[in-house]
Amino acid sequence: MRILGSIVSSLSWVILGIALLVALSGLPILPGGYRTMAVVSGSMEPALAVGSLVLTQQMPDPSLLKIGDVISFQQPGAPDRIITHRIASIETVGATQFFRTQGDANPTLDSWKVSYGQIVGKVVRDAPSLGSLMQALRTPWAVATFVWIPVLALAFHELYKIHTILMELQLEHRRSLA
Repeated sequence: MRILGSIVSSLSWVILGIALLVALSGLPILPGGYRTMAVVSGSMEPALAVGSLVLTQQMPDPSLLKIGDVISFQQPGAPDRIITHRIASIETVGATQFFRTQGDANPTLDSWKVSYGQIVGKVVRDAPSLGSLMQALRTPWAVATFVWIPVLALAFHELYKIHTILMELQLEHRRSLA
């Protein structure tokens, strides 16, 4: 019985880790201004392959961004769409900086100018294939599999342990009366 308990305890930690990944994958912004996103197109290959996970960090000042930096930004005219491209040039109009971007695999600059307010963050890390995993973990099936089913299993396991302890106490009480 101790072996089974040890296995369940180990599995509980693994499940907790996976559940934490699922929870973090659903957060729009992580502590420290970080954000994770999956690469869904080949416009940045070979630097960022489709299915990669990128970690971006908000930049508190546009002067921290340089030509060659890879940034994620809201597409001008379609703010719900986030694009990750490299800064190809920086233009200043009056007191405002605009960033011209280009995907590494694209032959020309993007047709738009990106303002600082549209920038989600600068890419600070990437992990090949983890973006596909994070997207898969965001599906309802994955949430049910890796969060709700394990939570229910752990709850039933704890109830079983409580039941076992109560039965042992009841047995001891009967023995003490006899």
